[in-house]
Amino acid sequence: MSEVLGVIIQFLPVILILFIANLAERLREQEQPYMPLAVLAYVSLGLLYGVLALLGLGALFVPAGLQAQPDLQEQLNTIVPVQSWAWLSWGILIPSLAGLLLLLKPVRRWLAGFSTLDAANPVHAVSVSMTMFIPIYLAFTLGIGLNNLATQIATQVEETGRQPVTVGLLWVQTALFVLIALVGVGWLTRRSFKESLVRLGVVAPTPREVLIAVGVA
Repeated sequence: MSEVLGVIIQFLPVILILFIANLAERLREQEQPYMPLAVLAYVSLGLLYGVLALLGLGALFVPAGLQAQPDLQEQLNTIVPVQSWAWLSWGILIPSLAGLLLLLKPVRRWLAGFSTLDAANPVHAVSVSMTMFIPIYLAFTLGIGLNNLATQIATQVEETGRQPVTVGLLWVQTALFVLIALVGVGWLTRRSFKESLVRLGVVAPTPREVLIAVGVA
């Protein structure tokens, strides 16, 4: 149960920020004042990146501290063994700063010059900024190390007799990813459920597409 709650807490800020951004975009489409909601979405996302940037910055100084206190190194290894502090620090700090930059309108205008990005669209703004969560997650995984993660999982299974990832947890993660997609395209704010599915491309395949799939298979 605690694992499920942890996953929900992890995804909830993203869902709320996308929801607020879509509310702002609905007001913009109706030519009503939308900036207060847009700013709320930008500031909320900016705070997340600010916290991550501080964590990455702090991780830069950890290796020097561990060299001065070898005992602390042993204690840390028993809690969270880190394979590469460089990946963990720079890999979190740089994408976090990039995510903050992508929230700035001049940067979005520059991107709009060679993409389909709408620099004034709050949903586009938070969505393009959130792409930086991907390299941050990757850097965290590489920083801890796949071998260390595998060892931690094996140790947890040995100590508790339970698998850390259950079928129920996977279903919760999948449902949250689907919810992020639906809320991101405007479900509950700008589009109906059916319209949201169409926007996501979740539609019945045409006979031609079925034949192509059968042929490829």
